[in-house]
Amino acid sequence: MKKYIKYILFILIFISGDIFIGYVLSVFSKKQKYDNRIELILENKIEADVVIIGSSEALNDYSPEEIKLNTGLSCYNLGQSGSNPIFHETILDLVLKSAHKPKLVIYNVDDYAALYTKSGIIFRKDVLYPYVDNPFICKKINSELGKNELATSISYTYRQNVNFINALKYLLFGKEKPDARTTNINSFGATLVDKKGEDEHTVFEMNNINLSVLRMNLDYRNSILNIQKKCSENNIQLLFCLPPQFRKSTKGFKNRIQSVIDSTYQLIDYSNSLTEAAYFSDQEHLNKDGATYFSKLISADIKKIKI
Repeated sequence: MKKYIKYILFILIFISGDIFIGYVLSVFSKKQKYDNRIELILENKIEADVVIIGSSEALNDYSPEEIKLNTGLSCYNLGQSGSNPIFHETILDLVLKSAHKPKLVIYNVDDYAALYTKSGIIFRKDVLYPYVDNPFICKKINSELGKNELATSISYTYRQNVNFINALKYLLFGKEKPDARTTNINSFGATLVDKKGEDEHTVFEMNNINLSVLRMNLDYRNSILNIQKKCSENNIQLLFCLPPQFRKSTKGFKNRIQSVIDSTYQLIDYSNSLTEAAYFSDQEHLNKDGATYFSKLISADIKKIKI
């Protein structure tokens, strides 16, 4: 009998230790991140009529505060630097699972990375790691990393082992410092880049990308199709936007992305709407002044949509 009691105690201690370690990793990894927008979605704290999704151009180019001021619609930015359409679909999935669904989704279309593989544009697993205690996110991460589903469901530490480094960083250095371009999130979810100094000027860039020699990423294409389907099923308006650039647009890309977008939805091309270097932080991203001006432009088009 004593022998069995020892085994039972060992198992209980092992289980308790597993839960404790996993819990600590989860708590500290969340505390380490400055950008907590995923947590806000999961906790049903984002109540916006308009939601913006996309990569860094979505994050930097759209001012939800300006859109709210000009349209009267509450707005929140969920753009994520370096993210691909598969990740954007995942963000939309999380929004649709929350208690507050938007009336309009603005999808920022990256030229040409919306349909073609581009270096540095990935599925941002790292953004989701602190939230693997959520079943949907856990399943996504398991799929991306090839982790065993059964082991993940049994062991809390195994599920949370992706957060070891971030938890350690928090213990050693505290909360991460916000990056001026990627994680300096304001109360509306956006990162608006400060204007450059007078001695810094963005130079217009020519574009030599030849789409005929590139292979379309079908997974990206499918995600964009899925985004349309999911918005339709949830009675959400969807607006596709090609944002301003201080570079020549990729030849033929607009026609290719248009062919993926259902005629129900509108693609608005703002790529040549801003021509002054003073509005840009680089060839692909607007600074705060540019984002404010651009957001006024898109607000006028938002008001034309029946929401």
